Amino acid sequence: LGATGSVAAPDLSGFVSLANASIVVDEPGIAAAGLSARVDLAGSRITLTELAGEVNGGTLTGSGTVTLGDGGVQDIDLQLSTDNVAFDAPLELRSASDSTVRINRRGDEFVVDGQVTIQEAGLTSDINLDTGLLAAMASPRSLDLTEKRNPLVERVRFNLTVDTATPVLVDNNLARAEVTADLRVLGTPYEMGLSGRLSLLEGGEITLN
Repeated sequence: LGATGSVAAPDLSGFVSLANASIVVDEPGIAAAGLSARVDLAGSRITLTELAGEVNGGTLTGSGTVTLGDGGVQDIDLQLSTDNVAFDAPLELRSASDSTVRINRRGDEFVVDGQVTIQEAGLTSDINLDTGLLAAMASPRSLDLTEKRNPLVERVRFNLTVDTATPVLVDNNLARAEVTADLRVLGTPYEMGLSGRLSLLEGGEITLN
């Protein structure tokens, strides 16, 4: 590895490689194994030439570039793809999903867009509407003037489509139903939101307490 120049105009050289690595994250429950990756450095450009491995029983691949300059990220074009990855969130929703996510710069914003398709899923844990994720989503928004926000993270915008290939089976204290989804994740890391539609198939029941 080599690094010369300045923060505003870095001049990098060399490469970083990773082979047969494992990563475990307790929250939100991610286990990766057999990871291999290679990052090439040339001038102000960082190129992810290889990323492959197993994540939660499925596969992960990725590639792309990041260009540094003016003391930060000047440009980015990254793509990540997963296939048949198992996940137990949110709300302990057990699912297996495929996804293709791209991160690139558009004007002054860094846009995270793409497609997440839930191939199969089930939700059998009881849900308390007064606590946790649903309570946070339903609570009135407030502006915290004391919160310090990262200027780079503030420029990130989400535009992700989330849909279902087969209905999600729900069997808990709130519903006994099969549900399909056609949703879009929008907003920023600090203020995320959802739009779209959840549809209950014929014969589904919702319990109101």
